[in-house]
Amino acid sequence: MDRLRIMSSNLLVDRAEPRALARAIENASPDILVVQELGPMCTRVIEDLFSHHDLEARADCFGIGIAARRPIGVNVLEMPERSARIAELLPENWDGLSERVTVIGMHATNPIDWPWTISVRQRTEQFRLVGEAAAAIAGRYVVIGDMNATPAWPGYRKLSAIGDDAARLAGTQKRTWSRFTEGPRLLRIDHAFTRGIGVRSTSTVSITGTDH
Repeated sequence: MDRLRIMSSNLLVDRAEPRALARAIENASPDILVVQELGPMCTRVIEDLFSHHDLEARADCFGIGIAARRPIGVNVLEMPERSARIAELLPENWDGLSERVTVIGMHATNPIDWPWTISVRQRTEQFRLVGEAAAAIAGRYVVIGDMNATPAWPGYRKLSAIGDDAARLAGTQKRTWSRFTEGPRLLRIDHAFTRGIGVRSTSTVSITGTDH
């Protein structure tokens, strides 16, 4: 049976504690790691733990990356303000996969970033471009990352047209974001949307220094 474990985290521009990130990765043991707000310190942790990666570390909140235990082919999807990553997993490189699986990692603009009119316009275009990229995929895929959208927001409904909400499929919906790094989780804004993939479960992990 084909089986993958995918992990996503917003690293809050290197405010995520590197040792805590390493522990979380080792405990979760993901096959694929997707990260947002990636900075240089966390990049070094990921490079040490994964043999294959495409990581864009930045000092602002637009850093992004994807890493894998086995070989992946990665394309960059340019979007307003930031980019996404599209990784292909091929059966010849991944034992147990019967067909290609594509993973799209994204980080949507926060709709409350000022000025709001620009933020909303950027989000709309980002969702459109990711939707087009997903529609062009012949086969199974996962679109995962920090969507900055709760299930009550229009952005979530746009993403739902891309695929099925993995947490809802598994019945394991949990809030993912906290207002403060040590506070309770208040909103579910991080998602995985799948097409052609069964979901066994989803879960959340805490990483010291980051908010989701």
